[in-house]
Amino acid sequence: MGSTPVSDNSKLRQLVSFARRNSRVSPVVITMIKCSDPFYKSARWLTLRQRILKRDEFLCQLSLRYGKRRDAQMVHHIWPRDRFPQYQYCAWNLISLTNKEHDKLHDRVTGGLTAAGEALRTRTPPPSNDVDTCFGDR
Repeated sequence: MGSTPVSDNSKLRQLVSFARRNSRVSPVVITMIKCSDPFYKSARWLTLRQRILKRDEFLCQLSLRYGKRRDAQMVHHIWPRDRFPQYQYCAWNLISLTNKEHDKLHDRVTGGLTAAGEALRTRTPPPSNDVDTCFGDR
């Protein structure tokens, strides 16, 4: 893989795909590759992320479901953005979580969703109306 920064999304997707297929690649490496994704540094994402955290009162929504108040540390795409890019900026597709709860939703070896992640996705269908529900769409 080398030390060349990843700037092209197609190259990033190829690296993540390779890492997921190759069982010898550590989940930490997969996380490092994803962190180099320019999406997560874009002004559009950072603004939306802050809006979602504020909407959710900076609390982990899965912890709240079980009566626990935990500070959210990240925002999760319920419908994964690598498979459903059309939903990557949609507020209905985003949820504030702790890192611990987030790890329960992702299989860090394959990069896919766990059974809990798939269950959350199934419980969160895309809206059926024609109202624009995505941030920054023109």
